[in-house]
Amino acid sequence: SDVCSSDLVYWVLVHKWESDEFYAYPVSGNGLGNPVISSSGTVHTGGFIDQSNALGYMKFSPNGKQLALAISGLNKVEIFSFNSSTGQVSSPQSYTFAKPGVSPYGIEFSPDSRKLYVSLMQLTGNGPPSSPSFICQFDLPAGLTNPVYLDSLAGIRTGALQLAMDGRIYASRTVNLLTKKDSLEVIYNPTRP
Repeated sequence: SDVCSSDLVYWVLVHKWESDEFYAYPVSGNGLGNPVISSSGTVHTGGFIDQSNALGYMKFSPNGKQLALAISGLNKVEIFSFNSSTGQVSSPQSYTFAKPGVSPYGIEFSPDSRKLYVSLMQLTGNGPPSSPSFICQFDLPAGLTNPVYLDSLAGIRTGALQLAMDGRIYASRTVNLLTKKDSLEVIYNPTRP
């Protein structure tokens, strides 16, 4: 079959500010289509003071059936069902972190889409962070509850998480923009509890 078929659809998903709406734009060989709009989950809002509600990653699961995002300013992670046939986002679940000084930022799924990883880091300050960073794991068949903390690192900000083609998850580490000590952390077996 022809891989460049006009029937093959990819989705580009965005979240509207001052709203709970997701816009799912279908992309095919015919170009960009009209968005499918879904109202689900938390309203993303805030002014200059609480602009950290605009921070945090949003990712699809590898199987395309789930969507997760971090809302750093609210210390919240949300996960949704995604219908790859219709573009609809539904069934929100959320978890609010209570770790002082850090907020959820990076999001990534395991290759089998059964685990969700979240990085928590201190967002404020110009020097080395006073609060340690964390990486935690959720076992999604059990729901978005009871995260297991896998790593805690003082003096470093652990931020973005990315699943690579080798099946590992890589985490970016830095002190801040002024003090460069950039490196990568690796989760070698992300499907394991």
